[in-house]
Amino acid sequence: MQLFGPSLDAIYVRPVRGPKKGLAIPARFDTALVNVGLGKETSVEGATKFTSIFTGESIGYRTGQIRVVFPLPGGEAHAPLEHLANVEWFSEFASPECDHGMHKLKRTMQDGARVVSIIPVSSIRRSVHLFPKFGRAVLENWTLDSVLEKRSIFYLSPFVDRNMYFTL
Repeated sequence: MQLFGPSLDAIYVRPVRGPKKGLAIPARFDTALVNVGLGKETSVEGATKFTSIFTGESIGYRTGQIRVVFPLPGGEAHAPLEHLANVEWFSEFASPECDHGMHKLKRTMQDGARVVSIIPVSSIRRSVHLFPKFGRAVLENWTLDSVLEKRSIFYLSPFVDRNMYFTL
């Protein structure tokens, strides 16, 4: 029995647009759970669900921020083209924090730059929600549109994610 209709999941990858009526529409680059080779799938009530990263079954998954999606050039005209994505990585999953049960993630850096990969879009499993690690105060220049760029430490939350909520 399904209590709610099918759940649609979208990941937005959008550069700054505008200005429209004097205001620019901010860029949006969502975060996603990516299968990096060993992730498993399970079936729950006939719908595809992915193993919960909160049960210690996170091997094979990483979190990334999707920056660009583009088709692979070439191929036959009637064959579907594989799309690729440019992903900026966050750290691998470790044990959840004991105070709140969320996983702490950091931007993966090498030589002062973010680590980036080109992956098949088919490796992206679903969107995830990250919360910035707050200090003593929230800076005034943090916005929904800029906080992923201004902070480097985040928490992955199971509490605002419909897919994870129904899986648990």
